[in-house]
Amino acid sequence: AILTQVSEGFVPAMSHRPWGPKHQGRARRISKRLVPRENGPPGEHLLGLRNGEELSLSGSLSIRVVHGLADVWGAKLTPSHTFVHIVAPFWQALPRLRAVKQSESKRAACERLQVEEDDDIRKFVASHSWPTVLVMGGLKSTETVELRECLTAPMGHPRLCASRAFSSLAEKFNALAVASGLEEPPVLLVMGKKNVGKSSCCRYLVNALLQGFGEVCFLETDIGQPELGTPGCTSLHCVREPMLQAPHSAQLLHECSASFFAGGITPMVHPVLYMQCVRAAFDEYLAVCKRHNGRVPPLIVNTHGWDTGLGLELTRTILGMVRARLLVRLVDTADIAKQAADAAASKTIQVGEGDDGDWDGTAQTPPFKRRRTRLARCGPVSLALTATASIKTWDRSDCVLVEVPSITDVAA
Repeated sequence: AILTQVSEGFVPAMSHRPWGPKHQGRARRISKRLVPRENGPPGEHLLGLRNGEELSLSGSLSIRVVHGLADVWGAKLTPSHTFVHIVAPFWQALPRLRAVKQSESKRAACERLQVEEDDDIRKFVASHSWPTVLVMGGLKSTETVELRECLTAPMGHPRLCASRAFSSLAEKFNALAVASGLEEPPVLLVMGKKNVGKSSCCRYLVNALLQGFGEVCFLETDIGQPELGTPGCTSLHCVREPMLQAPHSAQLLHECSASFFAGGITPMVHPVLYMQCVRAAFDEYLAVCKRHNGRVPPLIVNTHGWDTGLGLELTRTILGMVRARLLVRLVDTADIAKQAADAAASKTIQVGEGDDGDWDGTAQTPPFKRRRTRLARCGPVSLALTATASIKTWDRSDCVLVEVPSITDVAA
């Protein structure tokens, strides 16, 4: 199932449409609105945006909103005197900033905040009718042309493109996390094969959940390409600021509560030790929950892309350990079409293909048979993983599985 409904309580995601020539041409026109500040620090510029307008961000930028509302990969940027630092190197897909329509109540609060701004900013906001106004800077150069190049990266460079379901996933999980009477902490797990956008999806969900929580915990179990932490280590981070930086530049921005070396950069080296490290990091999250007097922070779990054999069994064990309430599986549309074709082909057995000759001239449906991995059949390794994870009895009916098209498919 794919969720598509978005309520008014959550800021909608950036456009789900891929970045095209129209977006590129509009971004060039928008970048011409950059105005250097009169009384501000050198290099800072003011930029006005209409509702729905988008820009791609590259390089290292510092941005703050002085009027209106903006969204960057799930992070809601409201009027503030604090800059948000964005690091988007050219070797990864670039984030997109989108101006979002603001409610009347929040607009009134923003007008009160503008009184504390400098005179040149208040003059700019009063003399224009832009719904959203940004202050941009952070570059070494003070030239406007340098900042304009950061907003108009070449057309061939990939841009992040959110799935239609991301906003609904964040909204539904937010409602689940704040619901009263939960016996266990709210956990969301993201899984899928390699290169489907698991880390980008986790970033979006963390940024979106920060709207309702001051803190979100992030459990990294992908020791080969960790989003946060050191390769070869499982880690737990307490995130209080939006995740809008490249992995190598965000290590010191978020509090690392625990980190454990798993013996290598792949679980294949020592699967039992790897599971012990995941268990230790999850125990630290449970300890963090006990230290909170009010509602506990939600947990986002990022998994590895090894989705067959031992890797699939490891993911299943992690799922049983954290007892996730929402399971997000990113899938390729090509895989969905192939599974549908295989299911249609194996749904019935054609006449004359039975092996016992007991047929009445009509197609027969084969009995359902649950398939298990070789690891599950071999016994000792599977039992060792389960014992290490300390999995208790878990009612899987409490876990909701949502299949979402991969980010690479959305952007294609």
